[in-house]
Order: sequence, then C-alpha cells, then structure tokens
Amino acid sequence: MQLPSYTASDSTTVDLVDRDEINREGRLPVFEQVTDILRRRIQAGRYGERLPSVREVAAGLRCSSSTVIKALRILQAEGLVSPRHGMAWTVVPREQRPHDAP
Repeated sequence: MQLPSYTASDSTTVDLVDRDEINREGRLPVFEQVTDILRRRIQAGRYGERLPSVREVAAGLRCSSSTVIKALRILQAEGLVSPRHGMAWTVVPREQRPHDAP
C-alpha cells in the first residue's frame, strides 16, 4: 500500500504519515484516532520490529499513556502487535498475523 506523500518546494519528499494529529474536536474518540494512526504506521512499515515506548508515542501524539495502551490492546486483539515482558511492544511479522488482520 502506497501512502500519500508530496514534494515540497525544496524538492524534499514529505511522508504524510508524519502529519498524523489528534482531532480533539471531532466525533471519533481519541483512543480510536490513536489506534488508526498506529495501525497506518505499522502497515507502512514505519516501526520495523519494535514500536517506540508507550511514553514516546504518547508524547508524540500529545495524548496520555493510558490512551496509547488502550490503542495497543486493540491492535493486539487484531493481531498486529504483541507485548513483550520487560520490553516495548513489538510488531507481529506479516506472515504471523491472522489472515483477517489489517
């Protein structure tokens, strides 16, 4: 899946995935927006095998750690991520994901 990008006036290509922001005035709850953002980033291969820490994701998206954890639990149920004891969350390799996983 090719994600949208554009070329800035200085010929720098900017990946629009980096422009994910939480819309606090929209109808979609923040945890669902965070889930969607993380899902898109995982599908784009942005994180590789290991996600940043919950604290780093929360700081980057300007939301609470508990919101990020709720989103990660949803992605875990979808088969996209897996928690590792004593480590950050990891991305489940595509070949190990359920067939109906996004």
